[in-house]
Amino acid sequence: AGVDGAISGVPKLFINEIAAKAAPVQGFNETASDWLELYNDGDTALQLQGYRLIDSAKKTFDEALPLPPNTEIAAKGFLVVFFNAEGNGTPVIQKGLGKDEAATLFHPSGLLLDRVNWEEGDAPEGATWGRYPDGADVLKTLAKPTPNASNE
Repeated sequence: AGVDGAISGVPKLFINEIAAKAAPVQGFNETASDWLELYNDGDTALQLQGYRLIDSAKKTFDEALPLPPNTEIAAKGFLVVFFNAEGNGTPVIQKGLGKDEAATLFHPSGLLLDRVNWEEGDAPEGATWGRYPDGADVLKTLAKPTPNASNE
């Protein structure tokens, strides 16, 4: 993970879990869309207007895709963002994630908030690559995906 630094008054937001080869889950992700989960480690809810995500370690804030309007994450809460070209899921970024890639999260000011890299095999189908515990510096393969919940 690479982070420029904390912003005064802004809760710490992490890319917490990644499903780069998602399996279908009835009632949650029936289309088997790729997804990543954000985790708000702050004590207040956060409006994500202007925040941007990109599936790259090299692309800039201007190349990153904005989160949809009216997207909010609760204090100490989780938010799954789907990645697929078809627009399935809410909120959704209309592109997929690769098996060997990175995801980068930017604050509306352009500041890099978080970046997570994974290699082929880190997030195989039916498993995820995530921080353990939530918000930690350590990432590992999680055999049981935990979308919108604490990593186990």
